[in-house]
Parts: sequence; structure tokens; C-alpha cells
Amino acid sequence: MIWIVVVAVVVVAAIVLVRRGGKWQALLSASGDAADEVRAKYTHLMAKNIQCKLKTEVGSVLGATPEAEAETTTLLIHEQDVDKAKSLLEQYEKDSQLLNF
Repeated sequence: MIWIVVVAVVVVAAIVLVRRGGKWQALLSASGDAADEVRAKYTHLMAKNIQCKLKTEVGSVLGATPEAEAETTTLLIHEQDVDKAKSLLEQYEKDSQLLNF
């Protein structure tokens, strides 16, 4: 009887954790050399305590030979942090332009 209660508690806890995970919004996506910039922005946002993650996908390039594949890196931001992340990335861009001047 106790094991039924334990299983029920575990199932309920798992459901709560999955729902609390929230949704993620893709903010930037790039492939090739431009993916380095996406990774740099990810590192910057992580340092600012923004909930974000990188997603890398490998797929065929449209119209290319079957052997040609492109790796695309996407920066995903937790829905609660999207506005703050956009603001931080705007400032990051401004700072980067000043440094490259």
C-alpha cells in the first residue's frame, strides 16, 4: 500500500517539475563562423544569470549534395528572461561596437 503512495508522489512531482520548466524562446540562430557569436552571447547571458541554453542541430543544406551538412546553433531563452536578455544583448552589441572602434 505504501508503495502506491510513493509512486503517486513521484508521478505528481515529475509532472510539477515538467510544467515548471516553462517554455523556451529562440532568440538567435546561426551556423558556420557566425555560431561563435551566438556562443559568446550565450556566455555573456549566463554570466548575467539569465536562464538560457544552446541547441545545436546538424542538417542537410537545401540544394546541396547529400553529403553537405550544416550545423546550426540556436540560443534559447527561458520565457521569464526574454525581455531582460534582449536588453542585455542590446548593451552587449553597443559595448562590442565601442571596443571595435
